[in-house]
Formats: sequence, structure tokens, C-alpha cells
Amino acid sequence: MSRKLAFIFTFALFAIVYLAQAQAQSPAAVPEDDSRVEFPELLDYEAKVQASLKAEPPVLNLLPLTQADQQALAVALKSPQFTSHTRDAQSKRSNRNEIFAVRPFKAGDLPAENSPCSSDTCHVVEMYNFTQHITSVAIIDNKAANLVAVRHFETFQAEIPEHLRVLATKIAHNSALVKKQLGKVPGAQEFVMAGTKTALNRTRCERAKHICVAPTFVLTDRALWTVVDLEEGRVVGTRFTDIRPEGAQLVFTEQKIQDESITAELCRGSKAVERDGWAFTYHLTSSDGIELQNAKFKGQDRLLSSKNVDWHVSYSDKDGFGYSDAIGCPLFSAAAVVPAKLPKFKELKSADQYLGFELHQDFISKQWPLPCNYYYEQRFQFFKDGTFRVAVASVGRGCGEPGIYRPVIRVVLPGTQHKVYSWDGKAWQPILKEAWFEQNADTKYSPEGYQFKLETGPARGFYIEPARGQFNDKGRGDNAFTYWVRESANRDEGLNDLPTIGPCCNNDFHQGPEKFIEPKPEALTGTRAVLWYVPQLTNSGKPGDEYCWGSTDLVDGQVVKYEFPCIAGPKFIPFGGNPSGE
Repeated sequence: MSRKLAFIFTFALFAIVYLAQAQAQSPAAVPEDDSRVEFPELLDYEAKVQASLKAEPPVLNLLPLTQADQQALAVALKSPQFTSHTRDAQSKRSNRNEIFAVRPFKAGDLPAENSPCSSDTCHVVEMYNFTQHITSVAIIDNKAANLVAVRHFETFQAEIPEHLRVLATKIAHNSALVKKQLGKVPGAQEFVMAGTKTALNRTRCERAKHICVAPTFVLTDRALWTVVDLEEGRVVGTRFTDIRPEGAQLVFTEQKIQDESITAELCRGSKAVERDGWAFTYHLTSSDGIELQNAKFKGQDRLLSSKNVDWHVSYSDKDGFGYSDAIGCPLFSAAAVVPAKLPKFKELKSADQYLGFELHQDFISKQWPLPCNYYYEQRFQFFKDGTFRVAVASVGRGCGEPGIYRPVIRVVLPGTQHKVYSWDGKAWQPILKEAWFEQNADTKYSPEGYQFKLETGPARGFYIEPARGQFNDKGRGDNAFTYWVRESANRDEGLNDLPTIGPCCNNDFHQGPEKFIEPKPEALTGTRAVLWYVPQLTNSGKPGDEYCWGSTDLVDGQVVKYEFPCIAGPKFIPFGGNPSGE
């Protein structure tokens, strides 16, 4: 054999061995369970889907509707603007579309200054396009029987309606894979979190952006996640997470969540607050938590708007599975972790010295702190020196550890001609185009601890100080992704209530706000910049190291709850008089 042929043979043999080893070591790129288990409820639902494809417009509705709901839906379905994506633009073939919600209008659905609506006059209709992954939202004036506004959210997933949550539990209940994993057939009613959106890498949930949910079965020391693809009507995979057994169990005998009173108090209008020189309004959105607006300190503008759009919870770097949680009004959002009570005000003190006050809102699963139940907080902190902090917290307990919580926070500061800077270790450097930054061990801070500066005019604006464990709240640092985005009048980028903004389980900067930057970042100067802030918080249930965690124990015959919140969020320090310059 010639040297040339020997070399080719050796190289080919090496390539074959290498590819075989790589294939053996790489994760499978196919679902765990390709089979479909058909049962009457699934077949009935799919028959209705098929029938809807022949309707005009091709839209399925399975929601129970009041007379006012029916009137609003009829107006929406007659609107070419609302139904513009129900068929393929080229072939005119029907896309798969379904009505996910019809509900009364509420504060946050439109900016107050532009809104002719109230909960008595208008309704909101939400439709999800399974084919193109578009959530369409129409606002209908029922009294005038006309369309007020339409928004289309591409690659945003709407909240899951109750009938699809029930269908997901039945798909899990009938799954042979679930039966094999549990060693029994679970009851459909035994699953939790069935309406909460999820993902699983290397399945169509992640690759094709299918809408998937995760009915979860809680055992003594483990939780089985069943990832259900609602577009294909089957289980695409399961995963176990370890959970710590509780020392004592709570018995839930009282109605902890006063849905009606909270809806009447928070969801149908805004509340005004004046305290310690501060003035602002706030309301509870459908799925973006509390939105605080138009905050002023002694008449000077401080904060135009802030809200908590999503909570992304990931339980595996390798497999990429977890939950996308929403927090909002209890009667308007099937997947939301909802308020347990009305907001409260707390004093902020250090060594008995009064520093300011905090607007505090809890969002709690009904059976927290049992496993696979969640407890989130929003904390707006206002200090007597005119500074303020936008903070959030998780008190777990979640479905295991380690879990990484990534709250998606939106902040809009006053002024219309912003200039944004980052600290490079020596000086402030301008950020000329939309960009994202990751806070890590290499991040540089100014001598005062600031990472960013936003100028609203010559020598005036705000410094932004991320949490690094310096706020005396037991926080361990935010490790945040920060996104600076140009405010757009042509795209809905969070001015109104948003559907789920991004996937639950990406470990990089793809948390949702990057879609407002990619693929071509725009100029930041000469416009208002919007700040998106996504902390990364790793939980722990290890005794003595609890973080993002909640638990119970039996003490002197009483069940005692313990809370170990992980608090995150930036502080804003104004400089130069009235930072808005107005």
C-alpha cells in the first residue's frame, strides 16, 4: 500500500471511530416517547380542531362565555386586523387558531392616557396561532361594538386556558412512559403545575417552539415532570427532580386567596399613593405582576413604569427543562401564581434608623410551601433621600434543586432624550446601540458601585447599582443580564401587558428581551431607552444554606413555616436636580 493510500485509510478509520464515539456520547436528539396514546377526550378535542380549520374564520373556541364575552368575541372575529394571521399569507390555507381568553378589560391592557376603556365598557380577546406561534390580542368596546386596538405578539405564548390544562393532565395520566416511571397509573387530579408552560431541549417544544406544559407528579422525595406537547397531543419526555421531604405537612382548610376582593381592589383600576414625599400609582396586570407608574419624589420625576413580566425557572443545564411562570390577576390568568392578599407597606430601617418604605406584594401558590408550589414577591423600595429600588424575590419552594430563577423585570425611567453609559474600570463609556450585558466576576463597577449611567440631559440622570450582596437583605448578588433597548412606537415591547416573553430554560442571554435587539440593534441616543433586567438566582434547600427556599417543621405541636427569600433588583440613584429635565 502506498503512503498516500495508507494515510487516507488511517484518516478514514480515525474519522469513523471519532464520529461513532461522538454519537454515543451526545444526548439523543429524539423524544423519549414517540408514541401517542389516544383516548376519547383527546380525539374529541382534535376533531374540533379539524372542524375549526374549515370555519370562517378558522378559529376554535371552547371557552364558556357570558353574553358580554360572546359579543366581544363576535366583534373580534369580524375584524380583518385581528384575524389577519389565521390563514397563511401565500397559500391562504388555514392556520390552527384557538381562543385562549375572553375577559373584561383591566388596567394595564392599554396605557391610561390612550384608553377609552374601563372594565365596564371593554373586553379583551386573546387568540393563539399554533402554526405561526403568534398571540393576538384584541380590545373591544362592547357598548359601541367596535374594535379599539389589536396587537400581535410573534413568538410569545399566551396563558393556557383551563380546558387545555385539563387535557394536559389526561395526556399525562394516559401516558405509558409516565406509568413506567411511576410504576402505577396516576390519577389525573394528582398532577400539579399542569397549566404552566415548559420546555425540554432537543424536543419540538424547544426546536419548533411548540407550546408545551408540564403536569408534575410529586412523590415523597422526587417530582416527575411530564412534558406534554399540546400541539401534537402527546408526552415528549419526562424528567425527575429531587425534592427534600417536609418535616411537617400543612392542612389547607381556609380560603387563602381572596380572588374576588383582590380583583375588585387591584385589577380594575389604579391605586394612588402619597407618602414621605413620594407619589405614584400602581395596579395589578393580567400577567406582568404589579405595574408601578409615574413615581415622583417631591414633585420630581423618578420612575415612569416598572413591572415583573415573567419568572423563568430552570432545573437542568443539560436537559433544559423548567417552568415559565406568570404573576397577575387571579381571575384573568390560568397559569399565574396569584396574589395571596392585598399589597402592604413596610418600613425600611437600618439599626432602628428609618430609611424609607416598601410597597410589598406576595404571589403564592395555594399549597406553598409544599413541593412544586411557588412564592414570588415584588418589592418597590422608596428611600427618604430620593433614591429607589425595583426588587423581586423568590421564596421557592419549587420542584427541586438546584433551580435557577430568572425574573424578567422591565424599567422605564423619565425623559425622552437618553444617553446610556457603562463603567469600563476607568471611565463611563457610551453605549451607542441596543445591547445586552452579563454581570459576572469580570464586571467593572464605579468607585460608588454603579454599573450603568443614564443621562437625561447635561449632568443629570440616574446611576444604576446592581445587587452584589451589599443591600443588607441576605441577597447573594443578581448575576443579571441587562438589556438596553430603544423604546419603539411601532412594536409592542412591554408598554402593555405581555404574554410569556421567552423560554423558561435558556442559560444564556436568550431570556426574551433580546428579541427587541436582534437581528439589527438600533441606535440608543436621541430616544428613550428601556431597561430590561434579568437576575439569575440559584436556590438551595441545604440546611444552613437555604436560599430561594421555603419549608415547614413541627415545633411544639405547631406547624411552622420558614421563608428564605432570594431578593434581587437594581437601585437607582438620581443626580443633577430633576433627572427628567422636565
